Amino acid sequence: MGIKRRFFASIITLLLVVSTTEAHSQWLKRSKRGKETSENVVLQSAQSVQSAVVTDSLNIDIRSDQQDTITALTELDVQNPRLRLLALLPFRTDLMPKKDGVEIDSITGDSIVVPNSLIDTLSLVRLIDARRDMKVALSFYQGVQYAIDSLATLGIEVALTALDTRLDHQYIEQWTAANPLNYDLVVGPLSPRVFKAFTGGITNDTLPILAPLMSPEEGLKGAVFFGNPSEEQIRSELLEYAMATYQGERVFIVADDQHREAAAAIKNRFLEAKTVELYKNVSITDVQSFRDSIIDSIIPNWTFLETKNPSLAASVSSILSGIESEPVKRMRMFTTTASSAYYESPVDPTHLSTLRFTFPETFGLPSDAFIESFESYYGFVPDIMTARAFDLTLDFVLRVATNNTKDVDRVLLPQTYSTSTIDYTTYSENDFVNSQFRLAKISNLNYSAVDRSTDSVETWPIISEHWFCDYLLAKEKQWRPEAYKLFELELQKEAESIGDTTFENDQVDSCELYLRFKSFQ
Repeated sequence: MGIKRRFFASIITLLLVVSTTEAHSQWLKRSKRGKETSENVVLQSAQSVQSAVVTDSLNIDIRSDQQDTITALTELDVQNPRLRLLALLPFRTDLMPKKDGVEIDSITGDSIVVPNSLIDTLSLVRLIDARRDMKVALSFYQGVQYAIDSLATLGIEVALTALDTRLDHQYIEQWTAANPLNYDLVVGPLSPRVFKAFTGGITNDTLPILAPLMSPEEGLKGAVFFGNPSEEQIRSELLEYAMATYQGERVFIVADDQHREAAAAIKNRFLEAKTVELYKNVSITDVQSFRDSIIDSIIPNWTFLETKNPSLAASVSSILSGIESEPVKRMRMFTTTASSAYYESPVDPTHLSTLRFTFPETFGLPSDAFIESFESYYGFVPDIMTARAFDLTLDFVLRVATNNTKDVDRVLLPQTYSTSTIDYTTYSENDFVNSQFRLAKISNLNYSAVDRSTDSVETWPIISEHWFCDYLLAKEKQWRPEAYKLFELELQKEAESIGDTTFENDQVDSCELYLRFKSFQ
């Protein structure tokens, strides 16, 4: 709870600074003293958060598995030690909840109600907790800020300006048209639609821009560094692995509306794959029918889940895990879509482990060293998006500072940081794409790389010819345990009276046993 309080204290302070809370014009003259007081409260709040920050030099977690052959960016000569960075993130200050404030008239001493002049911090905390765009923006900002503080220990000064994109492409188009871009580099926006709106309004084709959560696209202005590899490359490699291990399993596709292209690519490889309908992109439409009538009880089942929505990932993985736990039925889950959704809190890692989940991993869980360093600096544990933002921003600024943006091959790659390995390759004349990812799996609650030499073919289970009777008998034991115990005692007495040992050796036919139990009742 203490960690969560410190986190919300820091993000509320950030939003208070980013947003403007001007009173209505008719109150400005009479509330000057009150306005000064309000500004002091914000300033004191910001200082209280800053005072909790450890100001010692940071231990930047940069490592490599090939120290003899890889040149770290931190070892190159800094050409641009002072940079101006613009971070475009969806803080959603346009949704900031407000409440009436009370000002004291400096002349009469009367209390004056100023409409919507204060931030409703309790409602703000609830809003942040409910909105994914705000949580991602704030987590990402923490990573950017920590990267900048870390770079300061290397002698690189970065002046950070944060702009709320409001997740509105029209707002960003208007802002870009009205404001000159006096910055050396840009991080964001996070939304592909807003990112395209921003780059469409700039005139500088050489401005370094980091697209943290985008796969490469043609025709965007600026020297764009795409943080995610090509979706086609990722999907192709995952499907090649799946085809190499395929033995005729029954294949299902669960995809939301944003991933129809992925569903079509899977259907092209697995021609008999069945598409499972979704209810409002949040869950399987008819779970009972899917579980009882569609999932095969003899042939193992594969499900490809294509989404970036943590709620849908949590719902489907929970349903499939429940099916896997049933007698006879076998279920395994894949995805061809790289996403951090499977690391987020709604998704239960136990369910993923049960399903032997296999997925393309562009970045993993943050290292222990990074978590420890971040927590000692800010006072709370970073999430996976914060670590990713730290890695991408640190790497990106180092490239600009060492003048290694025009020719990425001047640096021996890849570079490995707290949670990511980053390896930019040329995508077009001015653009670059991070090509680093791996096929990963979760088994026994451990995340690891897929080993194609040992994970190639999975042996099908040996299925009893009486599997359906086994299933019915197991259900009877589960539903009527006391009656079944009496039935077993009766069988044991009967066997002892005639000297029959088949019951003791578990050699009784399950179908015969089921019919006798039903008649016993």
